[in-house]
Amino acid sequence: MKSWSPHSKRNNGSRSSKGVLRIVLVYAGISMLYILFSDALVSRLLSAPDAINIASTIKGWLFILITSLLLYLLMSRLVGQISGAARREQALQAEQLRTLTLLNAITYNSTDAIFIKDREGRYIVANPALAELLDRPLDTIIGKDDFQLFPDPVAQQFCQDDRRIMDSGKTETYHETVTTKDKTLPYLTTKGPLVIEEKIEGIFAIARDISALKQAEDEIRTGLHNAQEREVELQTVFQALPDMYFRLSADGTILDYRAQNSSELYVPPEEFLGKRAQDVLPAEFTRLLASKIIRACKTDEMQVFEYDLVVSKTSRHYEARLIRLPEQDQLICIVRDITDQHQAKQALSSSEQRFRTIFEQAAVGVALIESRSGRFLRINQRYCDMVGYTMEEMTDGRTFREITHPDDLPEDLDNVASMLAGEIGQFSREKRYVHRNGSIVWVNLTASATWQSHEEPGNYIAVVVEITERKRAEAALQESEQQLRTLINATPDIICFKDGKGRWLEANEADLKLFSLGDVDYRGKTDRELAEFTDPLYRDAFLSCEASDEQAWQTEGGCRCEEIISKPDGTTRVYDIIKVPLYEDNGTRKGLIVLGRDVSERKRAEQQLARADSEWTQAMDQFGDAIYLLDMEQHLLRANTAFYQMSGLNP
Repeated sequence: MKSWSPHSKRNNGSRSSKGVLRIVLVYAGISMLYILFSDALVSRLLSAPDAINIASTIKGWLFILITSLLLYLLMSRLVGQISGAARREQALQAEQLRTLTLLNAITYNSTDAIFIKDREGRYIVANPALAELLDRPLDTIIGKDDFQLFPDPVAQQFCQDDRRIMDSGKTETYHETVTTKDKTLPYLTTKGPLVIEEKIEGIFAIARDISALKQAEDEIRTGLHNAQEREVELQTVFQALPDMYFRLSADGTILDYRAQNSSELYVPPEEFLGKRAQDVLPAEFTRLLASKIIRACKTDEMQVFEYDLVVSKTSRHYEARLIRLPEQDQLICIVRDITDQHQAKQALSSSEQRFRTIFEQAAVGVALIESRSGRFLRINQRYCDMVGYTMEEMTDGRTFREITHPDDLPEDLDNVASMLAGEIGQFSREKRYVHRNGSIVWVNLTASATWQSHEEPGNYIAVVVEITERKRAEAALQESEQQLRTLINATPDIICFKDGKGRWLEANEADLKLFSLGDVDYRGKTDRELAEFTDPLYRDAFLSCEASDEQAWQTEGGCRCEEIISKPDGTTRVYDIIKVPLYEDNGTRKGLIVLGRDVSERKRAEQQLARADSEWTQAMDQFGDAIYLLDMEQHLLRANTAFYQMSGLNP
């Protein structure tokens, strides 16, 4: 595009005037020289007047001819120059029109805000993008200044920028923030001086909204930051992982590696970097590696394989994962030491074998049961022996429902349902099976789910221990205990059993009646605690019991004492109490047996006898004669005072 200025037409006119002046001056100079030299030549060559006249006429015509020809040539050239200048002027005007049209189209269709201000800061040119930014019609912008269009702080900054541009005469590009009444946007602005006839008459500006660019930059910056964080995380994760990393070429050359500890490597890095694996590692392993490299390169599939290698004089087991890098003739190999897992797997295999042996040879019944149907999937011989069926009969579709006593089946079904619902992982109970011969077999059943809470229910393990004999013994014991309790409750003596901490375990009816505890849940409570559940009158008796309990614990073999218990009816009862402590094998307190007999009547008889004896003694002492009493073997039983005085014996 050609440049244009307001001086173009005036310059063209000036050039045309100068061209005419040059032609006139050239014509005048040639004419003067012609006249001067032609007259001198005619005067020198001719002397006759007629000849001179004829020569002068010919010279005049020749001058006219030459002058006309020269004038024609000069005028033709001038006309050509003028025509060329006119054509150039027309072309220039057309170019200027196209340029102005193009500039106008660019200005009005540009998404950038384009405007021109005069020296006073008034907008004299503005495009629709600026009107859209200010959210006002374009005709309301022309003639306005920044203070009429923007907030004062923003307008003040714009004015300072405009003044700086006009003072420096330089075009500047910078970032600025444009704030209108309802939004703030980042812009990339280019401002320059508007020069007309070599004078700065204002400024022009192009401002581009870079919100999207800023957002993209922020996103890129955030993405870069996230990528850097991710890279740090990956590096941290890689450092935390126990795996070793190797980068290989297709021919097996080791290009790079990473390992947490060089002691994990077969040889030091300087001995394998840049070298082929087959030149460094054992042949058996490198043959395996080479086959995996070939397959990985052909299929682009990850190759997973395991191998053994002796590192630091210790045999280790490794898992390798080999994959080709996309569009590269290189591979990545991640190696993990799985020695512990490998050994654990072998141990698990051995454990499974041992479990199989135990399952089949166990002294208790063991079975694998399908949880939903209840079918026996697997069962050992001991289980079969308990119920009288063969293994084939038990695993041929038979369910636990078929061999369970009808009265015990509902609880079994409820427990299995709870296990299927994930409410419990196992349950234990005592139940009855019906033997093939119809007899009842008591067992202790423990059922355990083989699935986790988040997994689909599968099978469960049932372990049963036959307790038929124990149940019979328990029944016999229960019967004996019942008989013993009947006997204990029938005796008028009080009987109480306490644990090592003085808490009541059992007490007979006589004991409960004595302390009015018939309606009290006495088990697990101490004497002090029971005192709160009965008549306050018994409080002293209970506290006295605590004291005598401790005395029994402190006395080897227990103790015997009398306890006086006041009754709510105002009477008192005297009990002859025997307390026998029991100890664990390690010497700790196990329990205390308390036996008590009501000796109130005996005590009253003894008191009456003592009183009668005292009265008899007093009566005998009233006699002056010696009175004495002998038993059948002539032993002195009693005597009065006179007897001792006469005989000289001491009482």
